[in-house]
Amino acid sequence: MMKLAQRLGRAGIARIIELTLDANLGVIGGTRRPDDALESYVAELAALMGGGGPDSGPGVASGAAQGRRA
Repeated sequence: MMKLAQRLGRAGIARIIELTLDANLGVIGGTRRPDDALESYVAELAALMGGGGPDSGPGVASGAAQGRRA
């Protein structure tokens, strides 16, 4: 776990917290369906950790990161 934290750095850890809070707030606030929030949350985490597929990586934003809401 420590290696992951070191690899992500402060900015990566902050991004994980931001994604978590955004997904939670969207569901609680009623602006996102739970399944949509979870799907985009997992996709963003995968991209952040380097497992998001060929279109992921630094500087590539998904629909969730671009403000798409359900």
